[in-house]
Amino acid sequence: MSREISFSQAALGDELEVPTLEGNKILLTVPAGTESGKILRISGKGIPHFSGYSRGNMYIELIVTTPKRLNKKQKELLEQLKKEGI
Repeated sequence: MSREISFSQAALGDELEVPTLEGNKILLTVPAGTESGKILRISGKGIPHFSGYSRGNMYIELIVTTPKRLNKKQKELLEQLKKEGI
């Protein structure tokens, strides 16, 4: 499963609600400094094993989206970050 996150969520970290295979939602912590393509493992929330006693892991790929349009204030803020070397 993949999930899109914003640049600010990737840089600062965040918590996301992610649906499981059972239809429930769980809270997933995105660590600060996450890069696009990072895969997070959620233990015990994947497909059930044949024996029926346990479940496999669920994997979430995080895709950082790049904004296509920025307003004037957003451009100014990104320019400031650029000057800081970020």
